[in-house]
Amino acid sequence: MTLPLEVKQINKRFKDGETYIDVLKTIDFKIKKGEFVAIVGPSGSGKSTLLSIIGALLSTDEGNVLINGKSVKNLDESQRSEVRLNDIGFIFQTAELLPYLHAEDQLDLVAKLNNMDKKERKERAKALLTDVGLEKRRKHYPHQLSGGEKQRVAVARAFMNDPALILADEPTASLDEDRSHEIVSLIKQEVKAKDKAAIMVTHDESLLTYCDRVFRMKDHHLIEDK
Repeated sequence: MTLPLEVKQINKRFKDGETYIDVLKTIDFKIKKGEFVAIVGPSGSGKSTLLSIIGALLSTDEGNVLINGKSVKNLDESQRSEVRLNDIGFIFQTAELLPYLHAEDQLDLVAKLNNMDKKERKERAKALLTDVGLEKRRKHYPHQLSGGEKQRVAVARAFMNDPALILADEPTASLDEDRSHEIVSLIKQEVKAKDKAAIMVTHDESLLTYCDRVFRMKDHHLIEDK
């Protein structure tokens, strides 16, 4: 069975002057369909570097990443872009919405880049915004939406191209406590309903109850909570 994500013995180091600093050491794990996983750890522990490698944004020194069964190790930048577009949905710290597009068109743009049929794009965008509770707000522009509503649009957008893997980088960093729980609960709901795999990087320990598994960055290694 093809897994949404396999991380195989990843090592990553950065050069600092004449020396090299280890950031990630022998990171090795897998995620199945329908799993919602959290990665926690202090600032500078390597969480963002790991997420960038998994997201085909950064190369690894040793090891490999397989996304939906496809190795990203030897891909050129054009091929990496295709993987990011087709196989990965990103949710960032802020919604990163385009100010001149209303909610429905934020999703439509992503699908247009993927050459999805216009009718299918419209139907899918409407269905996803309905799923996240924004059916009546789909023609609203970002300045007409609350912080929580903007992040709901971002969640829906991440699922637009039907990716195998969702990557959420501190998705609640700009939200209050109530909205944070609302958004993470929504991500979990969508992951389960659509049988996707998801990784959330977070500092907020109170959100870990929504996750199936929790990993912690410690001394450049990734250790799973038991």
